Amino acid sequence: HKLWKPVIGRKSAAVSIMAACGGLRSATRMWLAMALLLQAGEVKSEGNELTKQELPGTFCLDGSPAAFYVRRAADPNASWLIYIPDAPQCLSPESCSAMAKTRAGSASMWPSSIPDLGGITSWNAGDNGDFARFHLALLPACDASSFASNRTEVLKGGVYLRGRQTLDAFLDNFLALQKLTETKRVLVAGSGSGGVAVLLALDHIAARLNQMGFKGDTVGAVDGAMIPSRVAGFEPRVLASYADAEALWSPAPPLYSSRSERGPPPEPGEGLLPANLLKGVRRPVFVSQGAFDCAHIRRAFPGLSNASATAAVGVALQGRAALPAAWQRAVRSAVGPAVHNPGHGLFLIAC
Repeated sequence: HKLWKPVIGRKSAAVSIMAACGGLRSATRMWLAMALLLQAGEVKSEGNELTKQELPGTFCLDGSPAAFYVRRAADPNASWLIYIPDAPQCLSPESCSAMAKTRAGSASMWPSSIPDLGGITSWNAGDNGDFARFHLALLPACDASSFASNRTEVLKGGVYLRGRQTLDAFLDNFLALQKLTETKRVLVAGSGSGGVAVLLALDHIAARLNQMGFKGDTVGAVDGAMIPSRVAGFEPRVLASYADAEALWSPAPPLYSSRSERGPPPEPGEGLLPANLLKGVRRPVFVSQGAFDCAHIRRAFPGLSNASATAAVGVALQGRAALPAAWQRAVRSAVGPAVHNPGHGLFLIAC
């Protein structure tokens, strides 16, 4: 309560945060809606829709201008929620080239408006508490690199990896016009790879907002981003993927400022591990994490299907068996920075 009251500024802060971030994780319809954004045609909606705005001079994977969606609150001085949804990441030139031909890598294929997505972005105060009164900017990452990439050259096939430029253009071209001097707080939230984007860029965003005259609080919230990697056989695969990402994306140094002050990571890829990123973030971050995330379990233990992973979790929760002790240790390690830093917060979902 004491740590997170500034996010809302009301005595109900702890309850509001728990409900909203818990809803963030459980709002399956939000992720389905984002999937529709990336796969379906024009979306029609009556009222409370989010409207698309392009960012001139920026580049998705295919070279088209990046874009975001916005919905304004009734109060012009309301706080802002910048939400970065989960999105695919490309870890090789081939995967980037393939993704550039899809809606995940081209904002030109996105609809001009999308309906209310529920969860933490919902306009309904009955579902979303105080966050329903926030201005909302939904910022999908069409660079497939969580806004970390910073390559000046164009890759073979006309592929652009300039996520950092998109992030800065969003801050310069949009938020700079919002009279932030009258705004009390900005919440930067994300799920999955969007949560990784928050961990990478939160301090950078806060610094840029301060340069614009913003004097309020800038805080983060991440959901399902803290992958429990410390499992034998799994950690090398995770580190190899992140090492490929670092080599391909050429991440912008300012996004890594807090990490670089502690020295370079001992192994390639460790600098992108969410737990390591969280250790370096100075701004408060609220972590919502599933202790038995089936997607993470399937990645850690190859060969498990959706059904078998779900069954293993169910059996463990009913007390008839337990997931490997290594998984429990991995979860504790992944969320450890949120536990040990008094400036952060944690909501560990047990089912």
